[in-house]
Amino acid sequence: MMSDIETIDVEARARLAINAGSPGACGRGFVRHIEKLVFPSLPNIAGLRCRYDVSVFNDALYASFGITCPENIRLAVTKRRAEYLAGRHLGRILLSERGLPTRIASGNDRQPLWCAGWIGSIAHTDDVAVCCTASQAQSSILGIDVEHWFGADTAASVR
Repeated sequence: MMSDIETIDVEARARLAINAGSPGACGRGFVRHIEKLVFPSLPNIAGLRCRYDVSVFNDALYASFGITCPENIRLAVTKRRAEYLAGRHLGRILLSERGLPTRIASGNDRQPLWCAGWIGSIAHTDDVAVCCTASQAQSSILGIDVEHWFGADTAASVR
């Protein structure tokens, strides 16, 4: 499903997040752009998409964003640590906007565990993270994915 996109100023969005009110709230360039995703036919789903820059990622960003880095992520390669942080940051913003607890734990299968009564999904590429949430009272399942577009030549070879 395609969505209409509304651009949101990244510093204004960051001020809404828990522990993200300082001038370096977006990790001094780690999170470069955040957009609100609007789904006109699914108004109960809230979504955000951001661009992030792995080249400026460092592990201290977890503390500045107020996000705990699980052991399995702490031991992962830099790209994985960065994408995990970007996705969880978006999730915290969405939960915070609703006045909900903002901790997103990880399950045994590495899935995000949302606060009671809520569902969500996080996806990412090398430089884009997306997060959507919804109330379980209005939605029973929610899944997202994000992929880079590829050209006509690649599409023809895949076909």
